[in-house]
Amino acid sequence: VAQRKKDEEFTFFDTMADYDDENELHIPNRIGFGTAAWGDEQRGFMPDVKKLKKKEKRLGKFVKKDCQRVYATLLEGGIKFVDTSPAYGKSLSSRSLSSEHLTGLVTENPSSNMPNELSMVATKFHPTGILKRRPLSTAAAIVRDVEASCERMGVTSIELYQLQSHKYYVGGMNALADGLAEAVNVGLCNHVGVCNMPENKLRIFQEKLEERGITLATHQFEFSLTSNRREGARMIEVCKELGIIPIAHTPLDRGFASGKYNAMDPSGGKFGNPRYKFVVLDRWTPLHEALGKVAERATLRLQVDTTSRMSKSFRDRQKQMQDQQQKKRETEITKCQVAINYIVTKGAVPIPGIKNKQDAEELLGCVGWMLTDEEMEIVENGVERSEAKKQKNSVFFKIRRLKKVDYNVDPY
Repeated sequence: VAQRKKDEEFTFFDTMADYDDENELHIPNRIGFGTAAWGDEQRGFMPDVKKLKKKEKRLGKFVKKDCQRVYATLLEGGIKFVDTSPAYGKSLSSRSLSSEHLTGLVTENPSSNMPNELSMVATKFHPTGILKRRPLSTAAAIVRDVEASCERMGVTSIELYQLQSHKYYVGGMNALADGLAEAVNVGLCNHVGVCNMPENKLRIFQEKLEERGITLATHQFEFSLTSNRREGARMIEVCKELGIIPIAHTPLDRGFASGKYNAMDPSGGKFGNPRYKFVVLDRWTPLHEALGKVAERATLRLQVDTTSRMSKSFRDRQKQMQDQQQKKRETEITKCQVAINYIVTKGAVPIPGIKNKQDAEELLGCVGWMLTDEEMEIVENGVERSEAKKQKNSVFFKIRRLKKVDYNVDPY
């Protein structure tokens, strides 16, 4: 059953409280969210607007208040792991509106009935960006940047501090390990992780940290149904072997894996020009059909099965949300939720980017259940058929270019 952590009127649900974690770091419900768009005007953030117009909402615009609503909504539903970076929204850092500034703002005061102690924030260190400002030859540079991140977020310590890249660092991997170890020892962060590190480097770096008495807690890398699937699955196995929590960024592959954008609806249900071309989306039709099939099966299974532990957690979460928010929540599983839960079922922690309350509520629909072996097989068969179709189409176009044949009919 779900573990409840009570604090006054608020009840936090963790349906995976008894999950066998890889190390001391525990991410509730094995789901988090990313804030790459927060503070980024190119990704829809509007710093000088307090209230959006309907047209702006349809275009995916959002404001500071939306970030507050996102975090409060997710925290109420059991998702409190938030991934940020000093590089996200960096252009607005001087106005205290970067991603780290906004993350600190929302976690400091989620809402009136939620304690800020529940916040679980992860940020990153960017060696390449800092090289432009000063030479990095000592581990002290990492400590200085952890302190800077803490200052921007208004905290004294960060739950997880990650290396964005292990390359281009003057001090090499030894200096990186020294810096992370020092950050933990002085209390600036509780855990450390890495991002996008190949297997051989990951093993070496873990050994270097262990020599300094530090545990490598996480490894963040790209993993979705439509991108880096085989490599990501292999990396999950490596992480499990090494006792490292795998975190999957870009889990929906910018919409390709979500089923929201498909050959029948290239615009994702919105007015205006489609986000992706039909010829691109048609390649993934078998996957999108498989996601729809599994979504229907999972919805029926979770509503009917009264014996499954995951089904009970799913219904408990729905009841909790109804009680706390005083409204009926949608219980139908979507294709997007299947795509995210595929990653959870594979053993990784997905962190999709969230920038409005609607997306936050859909992400909450992933909490409390997992895919069965049969459902996983249906999804993976859909991916394989899509990949085969993509390969076939690629061969067709190569032949078409070589023969210089003018085809009037679009093969897609």
